[in-house]
Amino acid sequence: MAIIYGGIQNQYSKNFNDNLFSIQNNLNWVGAQFHEVNYKDFKGRILIHENHPYSPTHYYAIDKSVDTLVLFSGTLYNKVDLLSKFKLADDTMSTANLILCAYKTWGEQFVSKLNGDFAIVIYDFAKSALYFYRDHVGVQPLAYTKKGGDYFFSSDAIALCKSLYKDVDKGYLLKWLSGAYGMYSILPSNRVQKIKPGHYLSISANSLKENKYWFPEKIKIDKHLTLDTVKSEITALLQRAVSTRADKRFFASAHLSGGLDSSIVASLAKKEYAQQKDFYGFSWSAAEEGTENISFDERQLVKDTCELTGIKEVPFFITDKDYKEYEDDWRIATYLYEEVKTRKDAQNLGVNLIFSGWGGDEFISINNRGIDADLFFNLQWAALLKKHRTYNPISLVKRLLVNVLIPVFYPQLYLRDSENFNIQRYFHLSRSERRKVNYYPMSYKSRQEVHLKLFKENHLADRTEDWAVNGSRKGIEYRYPLLDKDIIEYILKVPSRLLYKDGYRRIILREISEGLLPESVRWHRSKFDEVKFAGEKKLLDGYCKTIMDNPIKMESNPLLNFINFKVLFKDTRNAFEKGDMNYSGTHCRTVLYIKKMHKFIEAYKS
Repeated sequence: MAIIYGGIQNQYSKNFNDNLFSIQNNLNWVGAQFHEVNYKDFKGRILIHENHPYSPTHYYAIDKSVDTLVLFSGTLYNKVDLLSKFKLADDTMSTANLILCAYKTWGEQFVSKLNGDFAIVIYDFAKSALYFYRDHVGVQPLAYTKKGGDYFFSSDAIALCKSLYKDVDKGYLLKWLSGAYGMYSILPSNRVQKIKPGHYLSISANSLKENKYWFPEKIKIDKHLTLDTVKSEITALLQRAVSTRADKRFFASAHLSGGLDSSIVASLAKKEYAQQKDFYGFSWSAAEEGTENISFDERQLVKDTCELTGIKEVPFFITDKDYKEYEDDWRIATYLYEEVKTRKDAQNLGVNLIFSGWGGDEFISINNRGIDADLFFNLQWAALLKKHRTYNPISLVKRLLVNVLIPVFYPQLYLRDSENFNIQRYFHLSRSERRKVNYYPMSYKSRQEVHLKLFKENHLADRTEDWAVNGSRKGIEYRYPLLDKDIIEYILKVPSRLLYKDGYRRIILREISEGLLPESVRWHRSKFDEVKFAGEKKLLDGYCKTIMDNPIKMESNPLLNFINFKVLFKDTRNAFEKGDMNYSGTHCRTVLYIKKMHKFIEAYKS
């Protein structure tokens, strides 16, 4: 993708150009190429990595006849359909011009006609109106702020904060302690706002209005659907989702684990790139890890898939140096340090597009959340018994307790306090701050509610935003076929009774992957990669101990004065001595996340 940023000078401000330059300075990276898009009082920039295959004109369009400018980042996947609606045969039309055509035809609500990953800025000078649009799921990021009467925007929200404001919101630091539940919108500066997925912002002289354009909550369950119909229609939707994302101008590869989601996406993507010399599969399972005390080696599933599909496996080797690179990078805002190494491997191999199975667990291959609740509250008890394949009353009660009663009535049981980790012992927080850190949004009484809460909490966008920005810095774009809007809308219609069969959950992907995936992958049940977590424990434990042995700078950071380092380090060392993986892991990760906070503050304030 490209990074876009810019400003609209609504009134004279002597600092306008200085602010734009500051944003550019914080976005600059090796291999970056800047392209200006200036029109009247609009000054924009497109930042493209030198390895990116698109030209700048792909991302902007100006129509002087209607006095309107479009600047965007991302890709449209229904471009052919749109060209057909406009009766245009020229498939070489730039995406920016197509967006401009859609805006002129349908007005500001045109975005509801799109299917893609996009962030769009439209400045309609004739109407004195400014619009910021975000794609349905939130794959492409976009944020804005108003400073000194001028509006500024950027794909990189954190860089926008750093460029224009030096304050650090404590809530942003607390995201590292909470798992970011319910804290998606919090940025280092509360004066910068994200455009929400599925929304757009309209700004005129007298108003600023947030508008919702996508309404998945209005989709109703289709009780007439059959499993055969679902399999047929999902197969077609999935193949189209992969095909429309398979731009042959890229050198593509994919994430590849032993799981269904990444495996089927990788397999279908490999078929689209059959003429590409090598199609790589990037795993996160530690290649050097032995098999002692490992009951199942998921790396074998990866090998099985590679052997069947012709994908070339990239073994995963990660060192303390790689992890330190993750810790030191203030722009990286997720817990997924593994992807730093994956991007480095991809760069070395010349890969600039990675297909990902992210989003499958949340929709097309949802594992269990909400399914039992649907069957129970809809009085489909015979189907519930058939699903669990047991009439043992004790076993049934346990499953109902975990899958129905706790999620509905007491989801707090899932919080980390159940792992013997007491937030209040280590962090001096106000009552409202403790509520944020302990917030757990996933109470539910139906599968539909699970899907919709994942949207509301922007669970998916936390990862896609970070990968979009940090992938761009390395010349890498990500594509997520399982997050295709049409697939999500279809899954919302499917009754829960069709999502399991013969004791197997996630049955749709299992059945439609026949011939695409090895049988060992199709019918594998576990979601726990023992090899990955064994390798991770060795890496993180060692790094954590190094941090605790050299804590002086971290402890003296004034923005971390709410942390009781002495007690946390003492308990963490005791946890290591006890050898309890869950107990020590929680403490260890907390120390690592605090280190991440510290490195962020150092870079952000510089």
